[in-house]
Amino acid sequence: MERALDDIDALRRGWNVDRWIVIGHSFGASLALAYGLFFPHHVQGIGYIAGTGIDPAWHEAYHQEARRRFTDDEYADLQRRNQQYRQARGSERYALFHAYAERLWASDVADKQHAAALLAGMAHSPWLPNEDANRVLGYYLQLKLGGRCVKG
Repeated sequence: MERALDDIDALRRGWNVDRWIVIGHSFGASLALAYGLFFPHHVQGIGYIAGTGIDPAWHEAYHQEARRRFTDDEYADLQRRNQQYRQARGSERYALFHAYAERLWASDVADKQHAAALLAGMAHSPWLPNEDANRVLGYYLQLKLGGRCVKG
């Protein structure tokens, strides 16, 4: 993680910028936050877009709310897709993640008739989330904050 943060700071130095606004999405949002915590004297602001957060306690509430939004059949299908994705390896893992993500993220879309079309681009990204990297970064951020996570 230190290498990623040092790489971001190398960009700042290479562009001859003293202080800047660091913006990231998803894992990049967590990197932006970590950069701000480790290099606060070089940060004017942080754009944190759909990051994974510092404290994983939100996961339980998120999944409870998603469960509430599903019918029993939809939830059973979600569980089946998740299990298949978690057990898969190689190229099959990508296809199974897309199927799982499409079902899970559909709970976040108000317009159920158009959910699949609205999520198609996002769910069919060629990249899988790096769950290990997200866990490591969350751990680094918790260490930096000394357990002082902001609860909201």
